[in-house]
Amino acid sequence: MRSQTLIAVADVEASRWYQTLLACDRVHGGTEYSRLAMRGEADFFLQLHVWNAHDHPNLGDPMAAAHGYGVLLWFSWTILRRQ
Repeated sequence: MRSQTLIAVADVEASRWYQTLLACDRVHGGTEYSRLAMRGEADFFLQLHVWNAHDHPNLGDPMAAAHGYGVLLWFSWTILRRQ
C-alpha cells in the first residue's frame, strides 16, 4: 500500500516552501495542483491542491473550520549510514 497525501492550500505557487523544506522536486502540476517527489524519484509522495479548484467536495469548505482542524501532519526521515 502507498499513501497519497494531499494538502489543500490557498495558493500552490506560494506553497513551494514545501519543496525547500523536504528537499524534493515538483514532478507534475500547475497553479491549482502539484505533485512532489524526492529528488531523482518519479513516484510522488505529496500533492498540493487549491481549496476551491475543480469543485472537489472532499476538500470541504476552508471557511467551515480552522485550517488543520482534525489533522496532524508531520514528516520523519531515517538516515542510514554506510559503514
